[in-house]
Amino acid sequence: MKRTTLGLFALALASGCIATPEAPPPARWFALEGRGADEPGGLARGLPLRLRRVRAPAYLDEKVVWRRGVEVGFYQDRRWAETPANLVERALGDQLFLAGGLVRGESKAPALEVTIARFEELVEPSHEARVALGLLLRDDAGRTLLEQTVFASESVPDGEDAAAAFARAMDRALGAALRDTSRAVTEALAAARERPAG
Repeated sequence: MKRTTLGLFALALASGCIATPEAPPPARWFALEGRGADEPGGLARGLPLRLRRVRAPAYLDEKVVWRRGVEVGFYQDRRWAETPANLVERALGDQLFLAGGLVRGESKAPALEVTIARFEELVEPSHEARVALGLLLRDDAGRTLLEQTVFASESVPDGEDAAAAFARAMDRALGAALRDTSRAVTEALAAARERPAG
């Protein structure tokens, strides 16, 4: 009896009737530059600013996130080379201090808090890369100088390599969000400089 059972098992295995688990596809890693403006700004040149650590929801880590309406999921085989929070913090620092001409300030300088609200691939009803950054800028007395959310999206073109097309669209969307953030922050800092003390 045992021989018959073993023989049937070997026959089923050889004929492919018994499914073996498939190996997951290898992960692909995408590195974004997050380039904003190439030309230095002058509106608030030389003004001090503290950029606090950029925050993001716990689910926004190295896995690429997709959204369909209220449903959110993760690609198991698509990863960011940097977490969105680290990427935005690095790229925004370059945008504000290198391109924007601001200087890193000490404890009395206005402080900018940034929270990533969206960093995802929208798959329906349109195919887009979407970024949303919540901005809160306060002076050293705790007064709010700026509070807004910056949105940017880029269409993902149809093509053979959908993952790479999305990553390129995300890089463009992030660049646009950084430019808009830099513009909003420098305008708020310049307006605060012109405001009479008191």
